[in-house]
Amino acid sequence: MKKLLVSLMILIALATAPGAFAQTTCVNSYGQGVVCGARTPEIKYQVVDAGIGDVSLKVIGIGLLISSAVLYRFKLKTSA
Repeated sequence: MKKLLVSLMILIALATAPGAFAQTTCVNSYGQGVVCGARTPEIKYQVVDAGIGDVSLKVIGIGLLISSAVLYRFKLKTSA
C-alpha cells in the first residue's frame, strides 16, 4: 500500500511539474502570423561587483615578494 501511494504521488508530481513552470508566449514577426508556444520562465541575473581591476598590480607584486621572503626564511629556519 505504501509503494502504491508513493508511486501515485510521484506520478502526480511529474505530471503537474511542466505545467507549473511553463509560460505561454506569443510572438509576432513583421508580416507573419502570431506564433504561440511554451517556454520556461526567464532567469534574472544579479550583477556583482567583483572586479580585480580595483586592486593595484603594485600591491599584488609587493605582497608576493614579501610572502616569498617570509616562506624562504621559514624554510631556512625549519631545515637547519
